[in-house]
Amino acid sequence: MAVEGNCDMYFHYYPADTQTCEFQLKSFSFYSNDLELDWLLHGVYLQDPSEPNFDIQVSSIEKIKTIQPYNNPRNQTHDTLVFTILARRRLSFHLVQTYLPSIFFIIITWLCFLIPSKFIEARIGISMTTLLTLTAMFASVRESTPIVSYVKAIDLWMVFCIFFVFLTLLEFSILIWMRAIREDAEKDNTIEDKNGEDIATRRKNLSESLSQHSTSSSTLRAHGVFTEIVEKYAFVIFSIIFVVFNIIYWTWLLQAAKYFDWDVNATHTSIGEDD
Repeated sequence: MAVEGNCDMYFHYYPADTQTCEFQLKSFSFYSNDLELDWLLHGVYLQDPSEPNFDIQVSSIEKIKTIQPYNNPRNQTHDTLVFTILARRRLSFHLVQTYLPSIFFIIITWLCFLIPSKFIEARIGISMTTLLTLTAMFASVRESTPIVSYVKAIDLWMVFCIFFVFLTLLEFSILIWMRAIREDAEKDNTIEDKNGEDIATRRKNLSESLSQHSTSSSTLRAHGVFTEIVEKYAFVIFSIIFVVFNIIYWTWLLQAAKYFDWDVNATHTSIGEDD
């Protein structure tokens, strides 16, 4: 006899989720006085728990009394046999297909900081390519993951990686903006000697130009200091942010999902001694 059961699954911690499936066996036609159900010696035994995507085990079995809520005026009970199956998803697939590739793409974004600032357009080109690649990869990942209305753990990872590349593009855009301001200021500070002007006019223009030059020079220095700080510390700051995020993300995911709380019940699950 083959029996198909239904299991409600929750994917908040996907792909480190562990699904708990509880199954009940009972008769709807006969009460405990008419039909007594009980487990044999081992009850449920999972002979071959091997599965490419999950670690599976039978965690517990029990016998309980249940009351049918309808068409039961005397509140008579039914013998009910209950067993629970745990299925822990294996992380290896998404580690290789999603997490490691996205980390490599983030590292490529870091390498853009090593390109001289005068090649800022090359930096933006590499970052844009990385952003588009991550977007396409994550779209493919979403097609292969369960479709639910709430946020999964892998969704948080994907959003942060895209946001991280966006911050890198934002930093490069600020550098281009600062460079444009500096070039405009340097152009305004150019003092041209106009032939044909009398001495008084030339002295007056020279005095005004020197006054403007003093103000613009302070602005140029401020822009130069800001650009230097951004160039010097952006790589370190972005690296620290990503490393801290990884520590927080994996600590939260593995602890909240209780991924390593996996003790196989050898009474009901084969653990390979007979192989």
